[in-house]
Amino acid sequence: LLTAAQEQHLKLAIVGDRKQFQSIAAGRNHALLQDLTDVDRVHMTEVIRQETDHARAVVDAASRGRTDRALETLAQGGALRQITDREQRLDAVVREYRSLREAKRHVLILSATNADRVELNERIRNALVADGRLERGQTFRVQEPTGRGPEEAALAGSYETGERVLFLRDAGEGLGAGTQAEVVGRDLARNTLQIKAEGRTHEVPLLGHYDKLAVYRVAERSFAPGDRVVFLRNDEKLGVQNGLQGTVQHLDERGNVVVRTDAKGGRPVRFRLTEPEQRAKGDARYRYDTLTHAYAVTEYKSQGATTSAVIWYADTRRGRIHRNSFYVAATRARHDILVFTDDKERLRRLVRRPQEKSSTLDHLPRHLGDRLGQAFARRREPDRERKTDSPTLEKTRTPPERTREREMERER
Repeated sequence: LLTAAQEQHLKLAIVGDRKQFQSIAAGRNHALLQDLTDVDRVHMTEVIRQETDHARAVVDAASRGRTDRALETLAQGGALRQITDREQRLDAVVREYRSLREAKRHVLILSATNADRVELNERIRNALVADGRLERGQTFRVQEPTGRGPEEAALAGSYETGERVLFLRDAGEGLGAGTQAEVVGRDLARNTLQIKAEGRTHEVPLLGHYDKLAVYRVAERSFAPGDRVVFLRNDEKLGVQNGLQGTVQHLDERGNVVVRTDAKGGRPVRFRLTEPEQRAKGDARYRYDTLTHAYAVTEYKSQGATTSAVIWYADTRRGRIHRNSFYVAATRARHDILVFTDDKERLRRLVRRPQEKSSTLDHLPRHLGDRLGQAFARRREPDRERKTDSPTLEKTRTPPERTREREMERER
């Protein structure tokens, strides 16, 4: 994309927030573009999503890295709660969720781990059924992400027979982007997976290919009209994206579903949950089974979501908690931000630290690093930074003489 833009003399706008989670793939390109090059930068500094003074104060402090102040603001408002016992903490989260729902608030629970997400969803859904707000519904087999990090995904021993894989990029041997397959075996010595796709068995070496795979495990979940769900895989035909949430409007005994999405305009999406061979006349044309309940989602999956109230389930001894995860959790809510943790002081220490991620450029030999710095490091003279007319934007400009220097360096 960068090469095409350069060849056509086009300006490319790259939008992102380095305070949220780092990309899962290797490297940290967005941060390096800002730190090591002279690209023009525009900073959006005005808080837009949050609509209460309390929420704005928390987000403002978190966005500036002042995590102690953000947590203190939460504590002063009674929104930072420590419950040491895990069972009691989970019960307290369920009670708070029910209370906010009764107040007609749209609530989203965030957790660091998939295991906590599953348990919270089960508890919340059981509570809604017990309250008569939701039917028990029908049970279907769906696919949910395994939640493995890059370190685990690179090792064959992390995979289990029966798991499903989706190729995100071409891996050769007829395994193009979009190919779906099932794990049928693994070779620990060779660090390879045996997968079955369209009736053929392939051996996939994880070295060089693990980051091309999205891996799912099959689970049984019950659904009924009124259920909150989240789509877990992009599908152009249906027009859904990974992380898009919605509410089940209709579900029949054959697994035909209509979900009204939270996207602007509330577009309804119709599909079926059953296997291809079970399709009958009148059933939905498209099959989609990569979804799950969305009363609780992982912090990663919540990026891009907006809700009235957020409950952050911050267990400091499960999953990875850091400044980025706190920032993501705090910035999802318009009105209410509540934190349930097992240890306030440990949480305070954890959120002070940013998410660490390295790049190959961090490990260059000193002499190469010096040359890179001479060629690309930013020369930020005082007159290069100025406020724009808009109070929400802060822009860094490159002077003409520096632009010419860059062109000469590029020619050399």
